[in-house]
Amino acid sequence: MLQLWQAYHALTYQNQWKSVIQGLWDTYQTEWLSKHPDEPKPPKTRLQMMVEFMKEKYNQETNEMKAKCDEYRMSHCDNSPIGLVNENAESNVDFQAKVSSAICLKEPDLHKLVRLTNFLASWQQ
Repeated sequence: MLQLWQAYHALTYQNQWKSVIQGLWDTYQTEWLSKHPDEPKPPKTRLQMMVEFMKEKYNQETNEMKAKCDEYRMSHCDNSPIGLVNENAESNVDFQAKVSSAICLKEPDLHKLVRLTNFLASWQQ
């Protein structure tokens, strides 16, 4: 399942933050290279900078936007189990589906969690 900041990234990056992050990255590289001319690469990558930036911006967002991010995250919850193709494939698929189902619950249903716990206990035997 996506983290909330990742959902925020998916909803805002292209239209709102891509050019800002690129500008920050360009400035960071230029400043770093001017201070460290003998070193070929700065310590942070563009991806690291983007992740830090997106987490910070998400934390500063309104409750309304955070709710949209949570809705997006829940709607993109991966319910397609991927099991190993072997003699336990059916059991693996069943296991993954039940775990994914429990993780994707917005407000966990006690009965589903009890069934999942029972299933996990029987699956381990």
